[in-house]
Amino acid sequence: MKNEENSILEIDRWLKWLKMAAYVGIGIFAVILITYAIKFRAFYDGFKAISNLPNDWSAFGSLLSGASSLLGAVGTVGVMLLAINQFKIQQKQILEQSKKQAEFESKQLDKWAEEARILKFQSYLSHQKQFEDMLLEFEASSRFRVNKRILYKKIFPKNNSNYVSFKNEAGSNGVCFTFELNKEFAVLYNAAFHHDMKTYTPENLVVKLNLIVKNLNLFCIESAVIGDIKDIHKFNGNTGINIFNLYETMYNIESLINSISSFSESEIMTIPKTNEHIASYKLEEYYLKNTDAIYTTPTIKGLIELAKLQIEFKKHIHKGLSFDYDIFHNKSNMEYTFDQWDRIIARLNIEDEDEVKKIKELKISFVEAYNDNSYEHFLSLRRRR
Repeated sequence: MKNEENSILEIDRWLKWLKMAAYVGIGIFAVILITYAIKFRAFYDGFKAISNLPNDWSAFGSLLSGASSLLGAVGTVGVMLLAINQFKIQQKQILEQSKKQAEFESKQLDKWAEEARILKFQSYLSHQKQFEDMLLEFEASSRFRVNKRILYKKIFPKNNSNYVSFKNEAGSNGVCFTFELNKEFAVLYNAAFHHDMKTYTPENLVVKLNLIVKNLNLFCIESAVIGDIKDIHKFNGNTGINIFNLYETMYNIESLINSISSFSESEIMTIPKTNEHIASYKLEEYYLKNTDAIYTTPTIKGLIELAKLQIEFKKHIHKGLSFDYDIFHNKSNMEYTFDQWDRIIARLNIEDEDEVKKIKELKISFVEAYNDNSYEHFLSLRRRR
């Protein structure tokens, strides 16, 4: 708007100059005529002084032509100068308009770039939120909690506020986390439930399972119960893996891996079907037979006898003997539990008397070993929890 006003003022100045030039030209024209009339006494005799000779009129016409030519020349030059100036003003306006247009387009591009960046950042946050919601579903039915941000970065190593991929990509080391995790767990699963102890011994089977737990950035939030395996790398650390329930731990981890694979559009792991309770007690049996010591937190006397009793029961009862791990810390409550176990043993539908006798002997062995625990020991276990 300001430039347009300046242009109008500039044109008005030129028009004033042209008007002045026109007045000057008219004045010169008038002076020439008056000078001619005075010099040649054109009006002394009135109308009689007007000549009838063509040569006189021809000379007068030449005078008029010359005088008017000067006036026309002044006007022509003025109009030409006005046109040139107007052209310059238009060129200046075009340049200014082009500059404004370039500035506008630059700002618009910056605005679009910023909007695109914000959209990518929102997409990144939304993707993270969906991932965390998926993990919350896992946590709702698990002993474990997940360090969600670290696990997200392992699965989507290249994702950031400017780039979002919905598929699992290889990191800087060239390794795809989900693919390697699936492969490692499948080998571990097959070793556990098909008893391939050439690949893993029962002891390092649990060690490997714990490594997978750590690789998934899982940590157990529940208080340690009898049978929970210690993390030997941490003081009083609890892996969350229980020797009485190894199958459930592996099944829990398998479900998490499959959820992650589905979310990251990776291949879902296919695990061979097994008979759950048979696989479970077989796994525990292999673990006990091939491990010199059971490192648990907290621990009690009679732990090995209890594990063996559970193995025998799981051959006939799907989940073995039911008991609350907390009652191990209360001897009086355990007396009631022992009576319940006796009633369950009496109702077992087992034709092989030797097998029934073995179960009864294991129960007695456990009770004797358990009763050797001191009251002070149970208090210390409770304090540790």
